[in-house]
Amino acid sequence: MEGVAMKNAELHEEISDKFLCCVCLELLYKPIVLSCGHLSCFWCVHKSMNELRESHCPICRDPYVHFPAVCQKLHFLLKKIYPLTHHKREEQVLKEEQELDCFSPQIDEPKPKVESSCSGGSPNVSDERKVEERLLSSEEPNENNKVIKQISKDDLLCSACKELLVRPVVLNCGHVYCEGCVVDMFQEGEKIKCQECHISDPRGFPKVCLVLEQLLEENFPEEYNSRRSGIQKSIAHTSKRNIQSSHKEGPSLSGENNNDLPWWANPASNVHIGAGCDCCGVYPIIGERYRCKDCKEEIGYDLCKDCYETPSKVPGRFNQQHTPEHRLELAQVPQVLVNIESIGFLLGPMVSEGVSGEEDSDDDDDSEEAGPPDSNEVSSSAD
Repeated sequence: MEGVAMKNAELHEEISDKFLCCVCLELLYKPIVLSCGHLSCFWCVHKSMNELRESHCPICRDPYVHFPAVCQKLHFLLKKIYPLTHHKREEQVLKEEQELDCFSPQIDEPKPKVESSCSGGSPNVSDERKVEERLLSSEEPNENNKVIKQISKDDLLCSACKELLVRPVVLNCGHVYCEGCVVDMFQEGEKIKCQECHISDPRGFPKVCLVLEQLLEENFPEEYNSRRSGIQKSIAHTSKRNIQSSHKEGPSLSGENNNDLPWWANPASNVHIGAGCDCCGVYPIIGERYRCKDCKEEIGYDLCKDCYETPSKVPGRFNQQHTPEHRLELAQVPQVLVNIESIGFLLGPMVSEGVSGEEDSDDDDDSEEAGPPDSNEVSSSAD
């Protein structure tokens, strides 16, 4: 059987297994697309990330160190296809966030495009009513009283060429492009720079999101196959091989340039355990870390050195009310004393922060599944 559907008789919606989170097994909510192309919910990704070192995709085990932004295009697409289940998930997640006093990013509903009147002025009442009718007409109950959502081509347009997505690639900022458009962007500079938010992707070349590609093939088969064949010929004449070789994500935490010692055995490592950058999403932060003095949220607001030196208007990863006027200060790194010969660890400040120094290195790989606590920053006492 190709797909296993999750059926809910009460909601009258059947959810395809490709839209189920591989961690919580529920409808994807505020979906995150990793550089390997696999998806999970916002909180499922964050909780499964390793606060000590690089994390791994729960499906393919591909390593990564950046916590991407929510893919809003896919978020609203799922809300359109499964409105009832999506609303239930929204209430469920919000309740959990209120209990933890820690929130995922607020995503504002996009305003529907309303055609202006002939005079070129503001739309009149009849124009707005037509828009409402079009939105309502997208919900069509069939003979089994199940809602069928009509996916529009406008829901799946590339952020660059503004045409139907082909081999969709999701950047670290959450915006979606055709693979061919990203290849062109990569060739123009050392890093891929999003044309919507103008933020560079700190990772290597991301892989195609197969879930989105399958959705495109199912709903627009003729146009998609036609565009794909044309774009593949174009990509074949580029240096895509060199681009794809740069897929390896971010800085390594393995200390491979220091006799293959892990970072905690390398005195030169400055790793801020449990602290992630609220701009690029690197987790944990390596090197200099800047913490906001004015943000009142318990989770705090942190930036890595690169993002601190290239400020942007990107909101915090956890809906912090950070503004450009806020003050940031250099945060100190907890000292780690290591006796390499006896494999003894004196973790000092980190012991009080919930990091055990007696953990065996062989068990470190299994610690990832438990994930970090629901906090962007564990080492706040070091400040």
